[in-house]
Amino acid sequence: MSYKNILYRLAILFTLTATLLLSCGGDDVTSEKDAFDSNSKTSAKKWNYDSADLEYRLIASELKLAQMKKTYFVLDFKEKSLILKLGGATVWSYSMNIDADNSDELNDFIERFMEKKKLLVRPVTEKHLFAATEKSSDSILSIVSQVVRADVSLMQRDIPQRFEIHWGDGLTLEVKTEVAGEPRSKLKNAVIEFRKVLQKPFGEATLSIIMDAESAMTLYRVADRGMMTLINPET
Repeated sequence: MSYKNILYRLAILFTLTATLLLSCGGDDVTSEKDAFDSNSKTSAKKWNYDSADLEYRLIASELKLAQMKKTYFVLDFKEKSLILKLGGATVWSYSMNIDADNSDELNDFIERFMEKKKLLVRPVTEKHLFAATEKSSDSILSIVSQVVRADVSLMQRDIPQRFEIHWGDGLTLEVKTEVAGEPRSKLKNAVIEFRKVLQKPFGEATLSIIMDAESAMTLYRVADRGMMTLINPET
């Protein structure tokens, strides 16, 4: 979504919200049938208002992120996509394969991320590479460098086998590939796993996905500490 499209959607949303609010007036209802119909309409309007409110908050949040001129991460569960954006424009995307078996895992992740629907944006607190292989072609590195805006010659050639992105509060995105890699640090791996065990009594949510090697490498390189992450929770 470009910067202009964000502003355009925001203008439309303001218009729809104003129209919805103006339509809430009317004559007093006296009969039981009219009262029932009125309650039904009120419920529908409330549902529409909640949806419009979420849309407004999403657009406003993304507008702020686009103005930062830094790469940001979008967890778009409405479109079932992971997206990297810069200035409102998509520079990388990956379609998630979320089936019914993962629905509880997904719902737990969304609820914990949003903290009772209060939050839409969180910064990445850390990432950890469990295992990787050092083989990587120049063609893959060239694609990654365009996203991260780095010199190919200066980039590491690790292709992840498994890594995690964390947002604090027990929130984790676990990414696995079919690459046969070697552990980068057995000690640090053990520390990360032990810390997750300690977190369990306080609540935690992990969303696990399988990704191709090229996409995983791109996401791992970009997802540095402090990168802002926007969630679209509509599933």
